[in-house]
Amino acid sequence: MPISILIYLGVAVLGILGGVLVNYLSDILPVDPATLHPRCSNCRAKRSFKNYLYYPGKCRTCQLTLPKRIWIVNLILVVSALLIYSFPPDGIGFLLGIVIILYFVSIMVIDIEHRIIPYSLIIAGIILGFITGATRVGIGAAIFGGIIGLLIMLFIYAIGIVFIKLSNRLRASQLNEPALGFGDVLLGGVLGLMIGWPEIFNGLILSILIAGAFSLLLLLIMLVARKYEFGTAFPYAPFLIIGATYILFF
Repeated sequence: MPISILIYLGVAVLGILGGVLVNYLSDILPVDPATLHPRCSNCRAKRSFKNYLYYPGKCRTCQLTLPKRIWIVNLILVVSALLIYSFPPDGIGFLLGIVIILYFVSIMVIDIEHRIIPYSLIIAGIILGFITGATRVGIGAAIFGGIIGLLIMLFIYAIGIVFIKLSNRLRASQLNEPALGFGDVLLGGVLGLMIGWPEIFNGLILSILIAGAFSLLLLLIMLVARKYEFGTAFPYAPFLIIGATYILFF
């Protein structure tokens, strides 16, 4: 078997292991970061690590079917690993690129499923962001990018709080959940460290435009289905991640 094929198989295996890690972290960090054993969401029985390879596909105790997220994440990580190996991003390289993707996918999964960004991932992101930014653009540009990313997201967060207060005064229905969480604000700083100045500005603008397009599409779908509710919120971190991924890898 040619060496190149063996290398690609090794990269694919690395992607699968990365998917197992992301699925594992996505199950324990939002619920109980102190535990080492993920548990079934239904019966709380300990889940086998084999489940993260989607075998068997059910809980051994209550037979609850495991979420399709497990194999979707595994597939995404395998494809990402192969693409990053074939087209290593400038200034990052293969290994650091894989770590960044693992971090990005973990945040996206947790934010989509639980609407939170664990502070443990923020702390890890600060370290990863500093290493990535220093490697790509230098320490000074990375730190300044982190500050700018944090301030921009903090400004948007403040606008969201003001909007909720004004809306609650003018409408009978009350909004309690801000469109942007403080975890998103901190993530903006982390991404600023990774991307650096001035590219973080472009990354955040791209994220805002993508989020706006998604909001418009969601609004039209809900109006057509007659299920529109004022103040419908959705996780924002995935859009920040998409913008950062484009800047870092394309």
